[in-house]
Amino acid sequence: MLITLPISELVPGMFVDNVTKQHESISSIKIKTSGLVRDKSIIKRLVTEGVLELLIDFTKSDVEIPAKYKPQNKAKVASSQEKPAKAAVAITVEQEFAKASVSYEQHNRKIQALYGDLIAGLALNINVLDEIAGEIVASVFRNPNAMTILTRLKDKHSYNWRHMINCAIFAAVFAKYLGYDEPTVQQLAMGALLHDLGQAKVPQGILSKQTKVTNNEFAAIKKHVVQSLGLVKGEKGITPLMLDMIVNHHERLDGSGYPRGLNAEKLSRP
Repeated sequence: MLITLPISELVPGMFVDNVTKQHESISSIKIKTSGLVRDKSIIKRLVTEGVLELLIDFTKSDVEIPAKYKPQNKAKVASSQEKPAKAAVAITVEQEFAKASVSYEQHNRKIQALYGDLIAGLALNINVLDEIAGEIVASVFRNPNAMTILTRLKDKHSYNWRHMINCAIFAAVFAKYLGYDEPTVQQLAMGALLHDLGQAKVPQGILSKQTKVTNNEFAAIKKHVVQSLGLVKGEKGITPLMLDMIVNHHERLDGSGYPRGLNAEKLSRP
């Protein structure tokens, strides 16, 4: 393979096929001979005689082609340049909303059923939540606006499970906006779905109470954090980030939250 190189990149072991560029003011003699560069003294002589550029025959050289001149590197560059164009498939909010609105109601029914099972004392089906989190994140990455619109839906009779879904949507949208990668956004969405599961273990009459709760009732509500942790303990796929979201979601920057009263300096961020 013939490659043109500047004199500065010439090294011993290269086979010079021809001098393609020479400084005329230094020498009136044109160097046209070919041959193997055996040592640095030959390179110094070529520099002295004003050689600027050479044609190297790497089929006759004792050294490999420099990495930046290898054909496969150029192919990789070309390939990487093509990827953004292929990836930029725009999904309009109308297109995504049509799909997301159906998924949202399906998610709502699945979580309602799961929540009812937990109230009845049945085991947590973590796979249902993992599937929902995955579908929410996929929708958000296609077009974040569609799912965000659906969080505007209000239904006081299904607050608990809609709250779980809406938190997952908001977490995914905000995390994507902050530039987190999709696997991390998936974890954040999953943590949002899990964070209030423990409310299923709190007396439901307290949660639906229309008047102000008593101190004892509020103490019972606070236990939902520990209950949530208990429900997910030992479940496959639960990550430290998800556990962090569960245990800290009622902490406050000024330290007035619960269960540990952590302030801004001690609160984590992904």
